[in-house]
Amino acid sequence: MAGEFEYGNPYADSKQAVDSIIKSLKQTAKDFNLDLNDIDYETVIGKKTLSDESSPDGLHKFSIRATLSGERSFGSKDFATKWEQNTEHIEGVGSLVFSGQRNFAGSTRIELAHSNHDLLEQSSEYLINQIGSLSGVRSVQSSDQQGKVQYNFKLKDKAIKLGVTAEYLAQQVRNSFFGVSAMSQQVKYDEVTYRVKLPESERSSLYTLDNLRIILPNKEEAFLQDLASVSVERSYTTIEKLMEIELQRF
Repeated sequence: MAGEFEYGNPYADSKQAVDSIIKSLKQTAKDFNLDLNDIDYETVIGKKTLSDESSPDGLHKFSIRATLSGERSFGSKDFATKWEQNTEHIEGVGSLVFSGQRNFAGSTRIELAHSNHDLLEQSSEYLINQIGSLSGVRSVQSSDQQGKVQYNFKLKDKAIKLGVTAEYLAQQVRNSFFGVSAMSQQVKYDEVTYRVKLPESERSSLYTLDNLRIILPNKEEAFLQDLASVSVERSYTTIEKLMEIELQRF
């Protein structure tokens, strides 16, 4: 089986999902009167094994490959179907596919491309609904994954009159949430940088963002919401070019 959360989801969510699915795997083995020693399974999160938490890529993706040994009176698809039924709902998972074949993605793959993202989403949803209504089709999965949440700031006229530029505003917001470098210290072969930023409880609140105090060029202060309008959208996960046409994947 294979599954994935939204792009950028933390390792801990994938690890918890894997633990839950392994639990249902063991229950499925009991349902088929199998000895757990007859099942070899491998778990992978991201591009490395489950025991390696340092993998920086694809930690929102996970997979479990189970191999059944010995003679049996049922097929691998039967086992995969029962495994899926035994697996409880996992909050936040965008895709979860159980397959009795080696190819987790299934035998048919369809890719859509268009420069208009809204139209692309509508077409994708329509296609999924139409294919899902066909007889004999058991499961239709979309590989579309939204990128990380992105906050866009647009300066208001008031900010421009006060001499605030986009770069000036972005730097202050970055310093508040990512931190401003206070000092650096050499520890053996590594350089350790100490940053000063808002407390963690405040960095996780949108209220803090709206009411963030910005120091103006004239050294006075103003709230961020008075200087810029904020919009929230999803960033691109990848940007590719196909036949000189730019494709933005969400």
